[in-house]
Amino acid sequence: MVRFSILFKNENLSKIIEFFLQNPSVELNQTELGRKLKMSKMTIIKWLSFLAKKEIINIKKMEVSNLCSLNKGKPLVKQLKILNNLMDVEELEDKFRDLSVNIQIYMYGSAARGEDVEDSDVDLLVVSDYLNSGGRAVSKKRPREVAGDRIISEIGELSKKIRREIKPVFFTSSEWINMEKNDKAFYERVEKDKIEILKLRWI
Repeated sequence: MVRFSILFKNENLSKIIEFFLQNPSVELNQTELGRKLKMSKMTIIKWLSFLAKKEIINIKKMEVSNLCSLNKGKPLVKQLKILNNLMDVEELEDKFRDLSVNIQIYMYGSAARGEDVEDSDVDLLVVSDYLNSGGRAVSKKRPREVAGDRIISEIGELSKKIRREIKPVFFTSSEWINMEKNDKAFYERVEKDKIEILKLRWI
């Protein structure tokens, strides 16, 4: 199923939008786009014209053929890119629901601002009672160690699945609170950008 088909109600339109969201630096002509997405020229022209009117796509007029690219500066496009990035990591919520842990996961950085490009990392802030800032288990007691290992493993597996580098930083709750004093610039930058992916509290 195409991700945005529920939102836009048309699979071909959704495929075109998703292609440009996932390839924000690409410029290509209508023929190349049709070949990549396996769509007819008329279908490509129809939906590119629609997206250009909405200022989601830029069309640069050239002598031989027009070049199309994502309008990265438009606020709506940034919001669509953020949504696309959240869809990349949303399954972490399901993967950790069965863990009896206190854990918070946030996306931050360029992916949370909708400013990421093809080779940008997906930055995650992971605050839990099980992994410290070195990514090591806080305790060697079995439940905590297993939970910590699983958190690292699942994030690594998701990174392979979506073919994007996921770069988590780990803190205990107290470590993250202390970051406001220890590295105020980083703390404020993350707090400004962060978008919640998961928050579990086990009592």
